[in-house]
Amino acid sequence: MAWLKAHLPAIRLIVLAVALFGAYVKGHNDGAETGAIAIAKQSAATAKEASQRALAFANAVQVARAAEQRQANAFAQIDTKFQGDMRYAQALSASTVAGLRAGTVRLSSTWRCPATGLPAAAAGPSATASADGLRFESAGRIIGYVRQLQAERDEAVSLLEAERNEHSLDHH
Repeated sequence: MAWLKAHLPAIRLIVLAVALFGAYVKGHNDGAETGAIAIAKQSAATAKEASQRALAFANAVQVARAAEQRQANAFAQIDTKFQGDMRYAQALSASTVAGLRAGTVRLSSTWRCPATGLPAAAAGPSATASADGLRFESAGRIIGYVRQLQAERDEAVSLLEAERNEHSLDHH
């Protein structure tokens, strides 16, 4: 796009020159309409047509550039939100782990390890088996959610990186 923007005046000049040359050749070869008036009419018509096409092209470039800018802004907003969400999730995770280690955050009895000798283990083998089953079932669901979220995150990161690479290539 940048190359096109930089060379648009030269392209317009070339189109106009070709149009004028075409009009000159047509006027010169047209035996019925010889003379300066016929050439001037043809040149004016050709120049007007070339000018209209150049304006239409310039308008199309502006529309495309505006759409590209809107898309870049949307991707930037998505990226900003994603980065903020990642920082929040990392901080929340670190805070939870620190709270568990300090003892200020406690797990429900379902999530406590039976090897710690907590009184819940004395309730009997069926209660322990039931708690183990709940733990394994919950852990399976959590692992499934984590894998799904990781896949979605990886896809979003890939899309953002592709957009960044495409956007940086467009500006070179």
